[in-house]
This record gives sequence, C-alpha cells and structure tokens, in this order.
Amino acid sequence: MKRMTAAAVVVASALLVTGCSSSSDGGKDGGDGKDGKKPGSSGASKAPGAFGQDEAAMKAVAVKYRQSVHQRDWRQACELSTQQGRDGKSVDDCAKANIAGDGDASPATVVFEGTPETVPATDRYLAGTGLMVTTTFTNSEGRHAERVALRMVKEGATWLVEQDADIYDSEMRHADPVRDALMRSK
Repeated sequence: MKRMTAAAVVVASALLVTGCSSSSDGGKDGGDGKDGKKPGSSGASKAPGAFGQDEAAMKAVAVKYRQSVHQRDWRQACELSTQQGRDGKSVDDCAKANIAGDGDASPATVVFEGTPETVPATDRYLAGTGLMVTTTFTNSEGRHAERVALRMVKEGATWLVEQDADIYDSEMRHADPVRDALMRSK
C-alpha cells in the first residue's frame, strides 16, 4: 500500500512539474486563431525569447524603474510609468504625491524570474506583458528581497510600467504568480 501511495505521489509531482493539465476553456478555443490566440496556444505567454530585441528594451525599462523606486527617485519612476500607472496624474504631480525621502543608497540588484507573459486587460489596466522582478539589497537592517510583478505596456516605441504589484509568498506556490498579482484588485 505504501508503494502504491508513493508511486501516486511521484506521478502527481511529475505532472505538476511538467505542467500537464487540460485547457482552462475545455478545449473550446479550437486553436484556429479566430479568438486572437495562436493555433495550439493558450495565448497566456510567449515562448522564451519570443520578444527578441523588444524584450531587452522592456527589461531595461523595468530595471531602471525598480532601481528608481528603490532609491525613491520618484521623478524617474513616474517618467517610466504610463498615465494610468501614475493614477492619472502628470509626471510632476506623481513625483510630488510620493513620499519624499533620502532614498536607499544601498546598491540594488534587479533580476527577472521566469519569462515575459501576456496578461489580459482588467477594468483598470491595459493588456500588457507581465514580468516577475526581484530587487535584492543589503542595508543596516540586513539583506532584503522585494518580489513584484510589473505590467509593461508599449506606448509608441517606448515600454512603460502600467502596474507594479507585490507578489505574496503564498502566490509563489501558485502556477502563475505574475498573473495572480497583476489580476488582483487593488
């Protein structure tokens, strides 16, 4: 009996790790591309590297944005955000609305986890590309890591941050913590 239970756990773990599951729409999309999805795709994400040079530009903006937030350089953070990301404010009003401070002069390391993924629009935010970003730094209180999901949108030729949402530790146990964080209502 113990061997059978252990075998079931191994099989279930393998399925979980490999991501085997059924289509969330019950296979109704048909995969014909008529619903805006590529045939054979759920439309949830692009393959690694599918954004090409655009991905590098998007990630460069994300790094600059997170470093600006870390250093409390609100002017730059607001300049790197869409108007919706600034709660409808101008860059000047956005910068003034944030808490002024000395910022954190400690060096920060910004890294990406996972691959960029397409995220749908909500009643508040545009559809965009989701990134998981971890900012790690050490200060007088020790080493810290902040993990966030960024909703990136392209305005013209420029990538900007539309949404910045904390990723909770509990969401890291989910299949898609980026989507969970970005779809959570504020």
